[in-house]
Amino acid sequence: MINAVKLIKDKQYNSVVEKVTVVNQQMISDLKRAARISSLYNESFELHYINEEGSLIRKDAKILAVTEKFLTLHGGLSIPLNKIRRVVI
Repeated sequence: MINAVKLIKDKQYNSVVEKVTVVNQQMISDLKRAARISSLYNESFELHYINEEGSLIRKDAKILAVTEKFLTLHGGLSIPLNKIRRVVI
C-alpha cells in the first residue's frame, strides 16, 4: 500500500515538473523570437518581471539577447530568466 501511494505521488510530481519545464521552454523560445524581431525590426515588447524588491514590473523594452540564465535588454539591463513572468509578442 505504501509503495503504491509513493508511486502515485512520484508520477504526479513528475507530471508537474514536466509541465513546468514545458512552460519554461515555451517562454524561452518566445524570448528568443522576440530578441530576433527586436534586432531585425527594432520592435519593443511588453515584458512582465519581478524586480529585486519583489514587485511585478511591466516594461516595454527591446530585447538584445537571451542566455542560459539572463535576458539582456537594450540599455544594458539584465534580468534573470527565473524572474520573468511573461513576454507579450
